[in-house]
Amino acid sequence: MKLMGESSILLINGTLQRRIHGLIGAFFKSQQLKIQITTDMEKYVQESMANWKEDQPIYIQDETKKIAFHVLVKALISLDPGEEMEFLIKHFKEFISGLMSLPISLPGTKLYQSLQAKKKMAKLVRKTIEARRNKGVTEVPKDVVDVLLNDTSEKLTDDLIADNIIDMMIPGEDSVPILMTLATKYLSECPDALQQLTEENIKIKKLKDQLEEPLCWSDYLSLPFTQKIITETLRMGNIINGVMRKALKDVEIKGYIIPQGWCVFANFRSVHLDEKNYDCPYQFNPWRWQVREKSYTI
Repeated sequence: MKLMGESSILLINGTLQRRIHGLIGAFFKSQQLKIQITTDMEKYVQESMANWKEDQPIYIQDETKKIAFHVLVKALISLDPGEEMEFLIKHFKEFISGLMSLPISLPGTKLYQSLQAKKKMAKLVRKTIEARRNKGVTEVPKDVVDVLLNDTSEKLTDDLIADNIIDMMIPGEDSVPILMTLATKYLSECPDALQQLTEENIKIKKLKDQLEEPLCWSDYLSLPFTQKIITETLRMGNIINGVMRKALKDVEIKGYIIPQGWCVFANFRSVHLDEKNYDCPYQFNPWRWQVREKSYTI
């Protein structure tokens, strides 16, 4: 909790949490962000692949981590690659390395180093926030900082915004790159899935070239098998093992009483790898999602 901060969106609850979730959720669904992310993703992928060499190994997780982090930070604070981005990447690695450390904040400990790294990152983010405040709010937000600054709530202080911006960078460092790496692994072990995925993507690429149109967000609707690959990777990968929740009142679930104040860990893996829910749960099988009769939940 000390590392994340008491005002972290991952820890707060009630009205403020719903407010922040609503603001950020609406922005992430906005059309302008979808256009921006699609453009940025294609740009950064092409730049990364341009540096690949046939006689050298390609470390998928490192490559995808760099791409995902750049795209995410651009959406959060509109920061482009450069010195400030490299500064952010360096200190973010130090920050995230302390998330699973012993709760001892003394000079030299992992937690202490992580806290110092977060302070340096927060200083950079606050500089961006102050510059936006001085410039004035914009009607159409271009990133999450604009979204939160446009809100009139006095509870959304600069420190709260900075802390939450940093917390929202975590998927770009951890979950998304690992998911993409696992997808590569699973596909390498399932040539039929790889072939069908390749054919589907080549088909839409040829169509866009004929129409002389760039890729757009809605193109994913023409990639149903690609979506099944993603869904199956999420099920098998279990990047996030579960979530911790605190009972604010006595709760009854299937005859069990969870007393107020108790913490509950909802384990996703136990559901995703349960034979009662999925046939051959340890087998990578994207075609299982073609079955419409049975309801699956990720």
